[in-house]
Amino acid sequence: MARLFVSYARRDMPVVVQLVNELREMGHEPFYDQDLTGGQRWWDVLLTRIEESDGFLPVLSDAYIDSEACRQEAQWASDVGVPILPLDLGGVGPEMCDPHVAQTNWIRYGLEDRTSIARLARALGALPPRTPPLPEPVRPPVPVTYLTATRQEIHDAEVMPVDRQLAIIATLRSKLGTDDDASARTLLTELRRRPDVAYASAVEIDHMLGAAPVSPSGTDPRPPKDGGGRSRRVMATVAAAAAVLVIAAGTSWVVTHLGRDDGGGGSPAAGPGDGRSMSGPTSGPTSGPTSGPAGESARTAELTAILDQVDGHAKHPPLIPPGTCDVAGPDDVSCKPEVSGVTNVDFLLYDSIEDLYAAYMSKAEEVSGKPFDQLVNMPECDPKHFSGEVSWNHQKQHSTRYPVEELMHGNLNDATEAAGRVFCWLDGTQLTMVWTQNKKPGFLAIAEGAPHDDVMAWWRQVHHEIACLGAGMCDDMAGGDMADPPSDSMTDEPSDAMTSGMG
Repeated sequence: MARLFVSYARRDMPVVVQLVNELREMGHEPFYDQDLTGGQRWWDVLLTRIEESDGFLPVLSDAYIDSEACRQEAQWASDVGVPILPLDLGGVGPEMCDPHVAQTNWIRYGLEDRTSIARLARALGALPPRTPPLPEPVRPPVPVTYLTATRQEIHDAEVMPVDRQLAIIATLRSKLGTDDDASARTLLTELRRRPDVAYASAVEIDHMLGAAPVSPSGTDPRPPKDGGGRSRRVMATVAAAAAVLVIAAGTSWVVTHLGRDDGGGGSPAAGPGDGRSMSGPTSGPTSGPTSGPAGESARTAELTAILDQVDGHAKHPPLIPPGTCDVAGPDDVSCKPEVSGVTNVDFLLYDSIEDLYAAYMSKAEEVSGKPFDQLVNMPECDPKHFSGEVSWNHQKQHSTRYPVEELMHGNLNDATEAAGRVFCWLDGTQLTMVWTQNKKPGFLAIAEGAPHDDVMAWWRQVHHEIACLGAGMCDDMAGGDMADPPSDSMTDEPSDAMTSGMG
């Protein structure tokens, strides 16, 4: 059995599919780039597979001759000493090929030429051994040809995972400063404009292009990346001035209007950005409005007032006793409830829903040590599963139907579809809960404690209590009129009054 690398132009795919099937029937192990999965550093993978092959099979046609990528693959096979066995589809003469292809023995191959299979089998049996070169050659850069496929992917992909975005960015980065600089910059700009571009991708593209940071929609300013985490937004001064006017009008308005949306849609505020690390409060100076040494803003005042009401609204207190939360910064509220095994809870407020979910995914990866796309395939967070990731809604149902990208669009129904997401991670007896709330005040919350079952039971109540008080989802409920928590699963059918507050 030989390991074979099949090099081809996309136009010849029908022939290549048959060829690969016939090679497998012969007992060989063919490889062609359709075997690659999304997110791999595909060019490096292709070069490695060529190095590891016993034979290199270029499928020669007019399209193949015109492909820079195919020519580079063949050159690399020659450089690393892999025997080359060209398959001639007709219409291509040796004079049109590079010497390392032209000077080898060709095999005539075609869909209708059944005798070509026998010729191919004999030729494969006579392949000489690979002769590794010394010293090892330098790997070629990503060919321009692949930029065409990248452009098509950027334009046509319905959903592009974060790992794939970062892989494309890495590829295009290698083209900056070369003859392909203009094409690479154009593709980076087009990727930046995709509605599902991740925060990390957007910041990296802005940095590479040397552009002023902007939001994926092209309207709101984005904070540039720095060594300490997120920095303040470019337009923080304008936002701060607006927020100062809000405070001047009196923060008492916030307290007396808790639970009301006032037609604003309840999306995360478009106020000043954040300069915090995702793992805790900011340690550097901020440019948001302040009220006292803690840097309290209108948003943190609103959130603190909500948290102080949780126990008075819950049927099963204590959850967050009044006075156990302090403002740690303009966009940070830190609580130490010391109840139900929960030692501390941090609430981090974000200016946009895109920033909120970028921070959520980053925190989940930090806690788990896994890429986020692996976490979404885990079980949901419920009394039976203490490590997982899923969305939640106000009908105490968890759904895997809504990806993070869809929550970032902010168009889902809080009651029936998704009001936020939750990630849970069990390490020994210590449980970490990370969850989001889409509607006001939009935040990322991080809770830790032990034992894990107590912490999970606490979370099942508290995240709904906060949402009911802040986002106005439970205005029709009487204070404290909450049903007993379910004993088995968080995916049970909701009660008629939707009063369980569990989810």
